[in-house]
Amino acid sequence: MDCHLMVEKPENYIPQFAKAGADMITIHVEATNHIHRALQQIRDHGIKAGLALNPGTPASAIKEVAHLADMILVMSVNPGFTGQKFLPEVLDKVREIRAMAPETDIQMDGGIGMQNIYDVTEAGANVIVAGAAIYYAENPAEAIRKLKEMSYQG
Repeated sequence: MDCHLMVEKPENYIPQFAKAGADMITIHVEATNHIHRALQQIRDHGIKAGLALNPGTPASAIKEVAHLADMILVMSVNPGFTGQKFLPEVLDKVREIRAMAPETDIQMDGGIGMQNIYDVTEAGANVIVAGAAIYYAENPAEAIRKLKEMSYQG
């Protein structure tokens, strides 16, 4: 279970989520002044560490800590609510992160659906969050199958 903490000072919450059974805790680089320490705190609990960036945060913000993350989450909408419009400018950020961390999982979350799944996966994202595209679909299982089929296969 990946717990994406969209809170300020996530280090205050890491112990509780670890105790509750999280397999991975993902925190925002913008949410703490001590990102190295917070990522190490997650690892000290024996679980995987994820690192998230908001759309307006450049890839360079994680250059010094990307190697500490098991997964890097690129938000493709501003955090807040489901159903927002995908921000295509984040695709270049995914490419930058893929070059900086070629073996690390890159997750993308926000506004992903049939119209952009190919571009998202071609840019280098390999873990996809497609909430509205699945939950609002008439046939969620078929939507998942189509998203997989339409993904970049290279």
